[in-house]
Amino acid sequence: MPATSFQALTFDDILTTTLNEHRPNMVDNLYRASATLNGVTKGGVKKVLDGGARIIQPVLVTAPSGFSSYGGTDTFTTTINQRTDAAQYEWAQIGGTIGITGTQEILNAGKHARIRMVKAAIEIGEKEIRDQVNTMLLGDGTGNAAKDMLGLNAIISKAALTVGGLSETTYTAWAPQRTYATTNVTGFGASQTSATGGYYAMQDTWSLCTDGTDSPDLLISAREPFLSYMIVIGQNTRYIISGDDNKLFAGWYGSLFNGAPIVVERNALMGTYADDNATIFFANTNYLDLWVHQDRNFIVEPWQKPINQDARYAKLLFAGQLTVSNRRMQGVMEVNGV
Repeated sequence: MPATSFQALTFDDILTTTLNEHRPNMVDNLYRASATLNGVTKGGVKKVLDGGARIIQPVLVTAPSGFSSYGGTDTFTTTINQRTDAAQYEWAQIGGTIGITGTQEILNAGKHARIRMVKAAIEIGEKEIRDQVNTMLLGDGTGNAAKDMLGLNAIISKAALTVGGLSETTYTAWAPQRTYATTNVTGFGASQTSATGGYYAMQDTWSLCTDGTDSPDLLISAREPFLSYMIVIGQNTRYIISGDDNKLFAGWYGSLFNGAPIVVERNALMGTYADDNATIFFANTNYLDLWVHQDRNFIVEPWQKPINQDARYAKLLFAGQLTVSNRRMQGVMEVNGV
């Protein structure tokens, strides 16, 4: 049977072929499109699960104890200390539709025009779900009746929270490091040796999140603290990260802090000086994981025509969760504007 020529393609063929060709690039683009998503997944690295009612992750919840110096016939403690527990994370589902109206079909009757139309519809859907995922990754998971995915405002929260079913009030080592600064754009580094100075607070947060060579590898900042930091380190500093500095964020708008990339998120959830809650997250991504369900990794379902509409729709679906296995190595700095 002869192969179907391009001229013989139906609109259904164009829809399916264009979608299948675009999806691999779409998934790659989604994981690299925002500073937060690119950083926590290290450029698209995620953990894939085939199911389960919840995501179970072993975590360190108490500091090591039970070891001490001894001499002669001193006895050792035989108390078994529970240093680990299992955090339990619920699946979060994100979805929406890509749509093409019948009017668009008849106005784009040519083959090439229809391909461009389908690509444009897919790109719009891609941007919408990307923005939604990124907003959730900066949130606290309470949105839409707590159906939202967990974000940094929960995992590295400014206030005490229960995360993964574990209370940091009960498990004090489950709490992230928290610091505060009182400053504004021009005064951020004016008092670098003061506990209220912005630059000092950044170094303080870094030190609290550091254990030997284990330290934050990504800083995600609201716009105003980032600009303040750039003023402190000098006008000749690059605003674009080079590949020599950090391959993951090569070409991104940002800079370095103690060797780690510091990048900007303009989302409102990052706060402002005027609101007294501008935020810088000090993330150690070695302990952050984006889990994805193998059947919902930004999949696009087949196009369908509703019985009561002259239109076609395809669902774009994702299921996953952002988890943390060690909150103690994460930090958050809150800047109260003056």
